[in-house]
Amino acid sequence: MNINLNNWNLDTVPTIFFCIVLPLSLYFAYWLFISGVIGAIRILKSKHWTPIIGKITDSEIRFMKFGGGADDPVSFNFVLKRTYSYVVNGENHISNQAIASDSLYEKQFKPMSKFPKKYGDYKTDPNYLETEKNIKNMIGRPITVYYNPNKPEIACLENKFQKEIFLPIIMGLLFGGGLTFLAYYIVKPIIE
Repeated sequence: MNINLNNWNLDTVPTIFFCIVLPLSLYFAYWLFISGVIGAIRILKSKHWTPIIGKITDSEIRFMKFGGGADDPVSFNFVLKRTYSYVVNGENHISNQAIASDSLYEKQFKPMSKFPKKYGDYKTDPNYLETEKNIKNMIGRPITVYYNPNKPEIACLENKFQKEIFLPIIMGLLFGGGLTFLAYYIVKPIIE
C-alpha cells in the first residue's frame, strides 16, 4: 500500500478539520459505543450477583448540566449518590454504585460545590428540591445490595437491565460509523 499525497485535493481548512477534529470526534464516538457495551455487559453480569442486606452510610446530591446551545435553555439533572456498606464473609466493603455500570460514567455528575454560580441558586430548582426530599432519614437505613461473588468489593443497588444503556451504544455506533465512512471516503484517493 502506497500513499500518494499528490491526490490530496482538500484546501487548508478542511485538511485541518480532517486531521484534528475528525480523530477527536471518532475517539468520542467509539468511546460512547465501547463504554455502552461494557456497561451493558456489567449490568447483565450483575443479574447473577448475590443479594445481601447492607446499610446506607452517606448520601449526597450531584448534578449534570444539559443544553446551553443557542435555542436550548440550560437545565440540570440532580441525582442522589448513596454510599453503602455491606459485610461479606466477615469483611466490610463500601460502594456507591447504584447500577453496575456507574463507574464508567462517574465523572459526568459533579458535586454541588462545583455548581456554576452564573446559573443562580440551585436550591430553588424543583428537581433539586425533589432530590433533596429523598435524602432525609436515609443514613442508617437498611438496603438490599447485590455483590459480585467473585469480587465482593464490587456491588450495586439495582441489578435490573437499564434500557438507557442502549443510548450510548446506538449513538456511538451511528456517529462512529458515519465518521469512519467519511474518513474512508476522504482518504481513499491518496491510497494506491
